Amino acid sequence: MDEHSPLFVKFGMSPTAAKVYLCLLREGNGTADSIAKKAGTYKANVYDACERLIEKGLVSCITEKERRVFFPTNPEKIARLIEEEREKSEEKYRELAREANAMMPNLLGLYKSEKGLESFEVYRGKNALRGLLNEIFAEKPRTWKGFGLLQLLDDFPVDWPKWFRGIKHQFFGAKKPVVVERFKRARKYCNIGVKWLPEDSFMPFAWIVTGDNLLIFIFEKEHVTLRVKSKGISRLFEKQFDSWWKNYPKGK
Repeated sequence: MDEHSPLFVKFGMSPTAAKVYLCLLREGNGTADSIAKKAGTYKANVYDACERLIEKGLVSCITEKERRVFFPTNPEKIARLIEEEREKSEEKYRELAREANAMMPNLLGLYKSEKGLESFEVYRGKNALRGLLNEIFAEKPRTWKGFGLLQLLDDFPVDWPKWFRGIKHQFFGAKKPVVVERFKRARKYCNIGVKWLPEDSFMPFAWIVTGDNLLIFIFEKEHVTLRVKSKGISRLFEKQFDSWWKNYPKGK
C-alpha cells in the first residue's frame, strides 16, 4: 500500500480511488486503461473512482479521439474539502488536517515534479467550482475581468464578498434587470466597473481572466467550468479585454 493511501481512506475515499488519484499525481494524466494497469485494478473501477474524484474536484477530464483522459488537479484543494468535513466531526477534522499538513510537501512534490506550468482542467458541479475559486483567490489576484451576468454572486452569496473584497472587478454584462440588481449588490463589497451590452445580448456562458487563469463558466443545471492556467494565454485575453474596455463607447 502507498504510504499516502491511509490519509485518503480516512478522508472518505475508497482504497481504489486513493490509488487512482496518487497514480494520476505521479503520471500527470491517463486513460482508464493506463491507470488500471499502473494502479493494479480494473478499468470499470477506475471509471467509478474517477467519477467520485471529479465530484470532489480532485480530478478533471477531457475527451481526446473518443477517449476520456483524466488529470489530477492541485492537491491543495484537500485542505478546503477537509474544512467541510469539520461539520461532520470536529475531532476527525483536526486529525485529517494534521496528517494533510504533514504530507502536503510530498503530495505537492508528486504533483509538480514533472508537470509543466500550463494546464487545462474541467470542473463539474458547484462544490468543485467552489474549490477552484478558493484556490484562485488564495493566490490574491489583483483583477477580475470578463463577460458575464454576475451569476457567482447568487450561487455563492456567502463566499462572494470574501473572495472579491479588494479586487478590481470589470465586466461587460447584458443590461437585464436581474444583472443590474446583482451589480448594485456587488458594489457594496468590491471596486466593480461595468459596461452594459444590450439587454437582448445572448450570453450562454461567461468568461473571465484573472491572474494566470482563463475561466469559462457554463451555468446549466450542472455547473461546468473550464480552466486554462497559462500566463501567456491569460495575458493575451487580458490585453484583448483591455482594448475592448478602452474603446467601448462612453455611456454604454
